[in-house]
Amino acid sequence: MSSLTTKINPVVAAQNRDAYGVIEGLKGQLMAALPKQLGPTRYARILVTELRRNPKLMQCDPVTLLGSLMLSAQLGLEPGTGQVYLLPFKRQVQMIIGFQGLIKLAHQAGVTIHPPRIVREGDLFEVDYGNIDQPVVHKPALTDAPMTHVWCAATGEHMMPVVEVMSKAQVDLVMRSSQSKGKFGPWKDHYEEMCRKTVVRRLAKYLPKSSEMHTADRVDGNVVTAEDFDATSGEWEGEVQMIEESTDE
Repeated sequence: MSSLTTKINPVVAAQNRDAYGVIEGLKGQLMAALPKQLGPTRYARILVTELRRNPKLMQCDPVTLLGSLMLSAQLGLEPGTGQVYLLPFKRQVQMIIGFQGLIKLAHQAGVTIHPPRIVREGDLFEVDYGNIDQPVVHKPALTDAPMTHVWCAATGEHMMPVVEVMSKAQVDLVMRSSQSKGKFGPWKDHYEEMCRKTVVRRLAKYLPKSSEMHTADRVDGNVVTAEDFDATSGEWEGEVQMIEESTDE
């Protein structure tokens, strides 16, 4: 374990596959970036656990690893909890914002996004956008039948309720337009979770957006590097790098 009293270079720590050293070296930036409601000790522990759980992250370009950790901290999203995923891809760290992360960011902006629901064959499912009080009726049959739709709703103190419904065909169209085309990554490994995220993202277009929501939308599926942060303030400067579509590692 790295010494607490020695100044640690996080880039060198990443090159040495030292998860604790990476977090300790970034401690100042990470803790300054964290929202007040997140405890710095707990958050640092979450990051160390995530790096040890997925050791391939330590084999990626260190500046992309550090950038993703710093921006996750600024957004207040916790890796490994469904809020944000850090995925090694072509020796870079790709940030994937989970639907739970989008729900959390919306909540911080005063909007409640209710849990997205999967509709399956055999469910009672009716949609009536003209019925403002109850635009959706969904009574699940509680089976593992194939999915037909996914839907989500949002409410807030100063807004009308908003509902978004997507058919499986509409979701699959989004999947086919992604970099993986559904052949690898979260679309292949966690299809229904990505369906939930897709409908939440579409719903979010109709909601008041905080700066954090705007940032999450920009970085989702892309790469952020440590060089994209202001040297004085430590704030992210809004730059992202697109992941190449090749599946070669």
